[in-house]
Amino acid sequence: MRKQPDFHKLYMDSFGGRPRKITYAVRKGNNRYHDVEFLYGLLHDASFRPKDFRLKGTHLTIRMYRLAWALYLEDSAVLPSAKAQLDVSPVLAVRWWYRKGFIGKRAKALVIGGLWLDPRASAKDTLSFTFFDYARNWRCTLILPEDEFVMKLTDLEVPH
Repeated sequence: MRKQPDFHKLYMDSFGGRPRKITYAVRKGNNRYHDVEFLYGLLHDASFRPKDFRLKGTHLTIRMYRLAWALYLEDSAVLPSAKAQLDVSPVLAVRWWYRKGFIGKRAKALVIGGLWLDPRASAKDTLSFTFFDYARNWRCTLILPEDEFVMKLTDLEVPH
């Protein structure tokens, strides 16, 4: 059996080491689903305020605080973080769901616990990108055109 790629090493080689701003875009084609897994590594535990979720036309911008897990040192008491922005376009629809009793859009912050990209969206030639919290109190699903969308994460500062 051929040696399989070590994705943890690839992730750490790409995003670890010296703190620096990261710009990461999900590519088209065969790389897309792999890129979403790496994007999850960059976004898990990121937090955003509901007011920083802005959809203008079909362009979505989410300002957030991203934890830089690849820079974490076991002997450090601090996990580096950075202000970041996720841009997605075109967004055809946004669907929010909140668990009954959860304060939702009145929350001070929503923390991203997971995400997935599902090619079996509700309409032909679309897919869904869903992110949610660990406790499953909320989820947000973006409906995107299957072949032509841009999803890019940009650090607005160097993680510190």
